[in-house]
Amino acid sequence: MPPGFVVDFAELAPLGAYLAETFDHRDLTEVVDVPPTSENLARLLYDWCASNLSLPSGVRVDSVRVSETASTFAEYTRACQ
Repeated sequence: MPPGFVVDFAELAPLGAYLAETFDHRDLTEVVDVPPTSENLARLLYDWCASNLSLPSGVRVDSVRVSETASTFAEYTRACQ
């Protein structure tokens, strides 16, 4: 991997597929078990990534940010372990 890269975007393809299959053109209240706030979606996506992405050794998901607009977002950051 070239210097400065953490992970190739191809490693994130399963996340893209999950987003398309689960959320694309769907009513969020019908696909998530919590109120679909940006905060809850950030936590849900963090949990999915941490459990389902096969990342290279030493690489982990530290946080997920969900943007509502270009200037507003919610971010979930993993608890220190």
